[in-house]
Amino acid sequence: MSYKSPFQKKNFVLFTLGFFIVVIGLFLMIGENNNIPYSKFPEHDIYSVRRIIVAPIVILFGFGVTFWGIFKK
Repeated sequence: MSYKSPFQKKNFVLFTLGFFIVVIGLFLMIGENNNIPYSKFPEHDIYSVRRIIVAPIVILFGFGVTFWGIFKK
């Protein structure tokens, strides 16, 4: 009796693609450190559009691609 995996090559390609999209989203959340103690806008880098809006959307898209890879037949 041989074991046949329920996943095919296209499933693993989608897993890998989703994983890399999530990693890209996490790298988008990383930014330069704002260690200037008396800066005029110390919170500017923390609340940037890239960190608050773009990166979570990219991460959710990566999770969507990964789930699509799981359920794709």
